Amino acid sequence: MKFRKTAALLSFALAFGTFAVLPESISESLDIGITAEAASDDNYFIGDYFIKKESDGIDYIVYYSGPGGDITLPEGVAVGSYAFSNNDTITSITIPKGFPQNASIGEYAFSKCTNLKKLVIESPISIDKGSFYDCINLRSVELKGGVRDKIGREAFFSCYNLKKVSIGENKKDSFYIDNAAFYDCFSLSSVNIPESCSEIKGTAFMNCCGLTEVRIPPNTIFTPDAKYHMGYIHGAESYFLARSDWEKNQVTKLADGNTTLYEMKVKPKDERSLKKNYVEVTAQKLTLIVTKGSDAEKYAKENGLNYKYEGASSDRSAAPSGFKCSGTTDSITLRWDKTEGADAYAVYMYNSETGKYEKYKTVKSEKCTVSGLSSNTAYKFKITSLYSVNGKYKKGETSKAILAATKK
Repeated sequence: MKFRKTAALLSFALAFGTFAVLPESISESLDIGITAEAASDDNYFIGDYFIKKESDGIDYIVYYSGPGGDITLPEGVAVGSYAFSNNDTITSITIPKGFPQNASIGEYAFSKCTNLKKLVIESPISIDKGSFYDCINLRSVELKGGVRDKIGREAFFSCYNLKKVSIGENKKDSFYIDNAAFYDCFSLSSVNIPESCSEIKGTAFMNCCGLTEVRIPPNTIFTPDAKYHMGYIHGAESYFLARSDWEKNQVTKLADGNTTLYEMKVKPKDERSLKKNYVEVTAQKLTLIVTKGSDAEKYAKENGLNYKYEGASSDRSAAPSGFKCSGTTDSITLRWDKTEGADAYAVYMYNSETGKYEKYKTVKSEKCTVSGLSSNTAYKFKITSLYSVNGKYKKGETSKAILAATKK
């Protein structure tokens, strides 16, 4: 590693001529005479970081020569393209507050940092194309300051161990998530889309087959990609087959259903693979949490995705409660409180002959009148809340038994 560091620093000295000053320890280790008139205001070191001022007036890190491990970047400087690319010593990165407002993390800046596991960014940030491309051991991403402008194309492409992405709200700027930003993030199971996300492009979350539920803000729109016009946010059950565009029979579809299994066959020389001969993934069924009338709802309906409306319980609607009963000689009217997450209710009446509760009716309001009953008789009821997924009702929680009687 020392040789790599020294050689790289020497190349910078030669590239920038008399503007660069090598540290004495490096000059001595090279056993050559290197002289420089003075450090330039445009090129300098901050610790292990070599900085260059570009024509836009922003100072960029263009090379890192440190020992790796957990690193925190200097404040007030941006990150140039390829600055940390192919570094296999860095395990975590923190970018503090003070990142230049008009700068982005450069293209492929941290690509192929194969031992990077954690990323924390405190400032509002814009992320360029391929910034974390192929960081195969990256596990978590925290964008605490939110996003400015974009999460760029292929920003986290093939980060196939990435499990959680947390994006803070940036109230000053809107941003979009570009095509293939999280392409092939097979392990991704948790991602929040903040209100400031104005657009999600075609293949942004393609092959994120571990995602089961994603909330889409009401004003976020979906923009199709010209080639993969149905990519959007989806599990692998439909869109892994896009890999067959690369080479015939590269992907084999093995099964259908909610847990569709695919085998991706890749030649060992293929750098776009997971560096294995094949990978098997089990796709989960994705549910979009949407607002009525939103672009996300429209997309889900048009493309056969599960969806449910904002405010519904993440798993099931709650059990109805707060019952009030009134009766006539041949009917009983049941009333109850509005139930969180419920779109409708199934009313069940106990059948003494079968010993079971049998369904009487489905209602959309918190009221049901059961008629055709015998006078002066007690009856038992239960009510199950229902919530809508893809326009069909699924069962939520069921109430305790309700006892009511008709009049004489």
